[in-house]
Amino acid sequence: MQVLEKKKFLIIVSILGLFGIGMGYYLGLGAMPNDMNGLWGNTPESVKPFFFISMGLGYVGFGLALFFIIFRTDLFNYYPISRSLVIIYVASMLWLPYMAEMNQNPEPFTWIKVRIALLLVGLGAWFFLRRIWLLDGVEYSSWKRMATIGAGIFFFHTMIMNAILWPIFFY
Repeated sequence: MQVLEKKKFLIIVSILGLFGIGMGYYLGLGAMPNDMNGLWGNTPESVKPFFFISMGLGYVGFGLALFFIIFRTDLFNYYPISRSLVIIYVASMLWLPYMAEMNQNPEPFTWIKVRIALLLVGLGAWFFLRRIWLLDGVEYSSWKRMATIGAGIFFFHTMIMNAILWPIFFY
C-alpha cells in the first residue's frame, strides 16, 4: 500500500466525488416530478439507445482510466489529475438537481445552469484525457493506451452526447 501513499489526495477526491455524484443523483431524481422521463424532453425514442450505449461505454472508460491512474502509475504529482476530477465530480453532482429544478420551474437561468454544469463535466473530461495522454513512460504503454481510449470515450460521452447533443434534442 506504500504506492498509494502519494495518491491519498487523489483517492480521497475520488471517493468523496463519487459519493457526491451518487447523492446528487439521489436528490435530483427524488425531486424530479416526472421520474426519469423529465430528463429526456423531446428526445426521440430512436435516439435514446445511443445515449445509453455511450453512457455505459463512457463510464467503463472512465473506470479504466481511473484504475490506471491509481494502480498503474507512479507519478510525482497527482494534483493536476485531481483538479480535473474535481471539475468532473462537482459539475456531475450539480447537473441533475439543476435538471429537477428545471422540470419543476422552467426558467432560462436554470437551463443555463444545467448547460454550464454539463459543459464543465465535458471540459473536466478533456483535461483528464489530456493529462493521461501526456504521461510519459514505456512501462505505461498498453495500460496507457487503454486508459487513453477509455478517457476518450468518456470525453465523447460527456462533451458530445451530454453537453452538445442532448440539449439540442431536449428542446
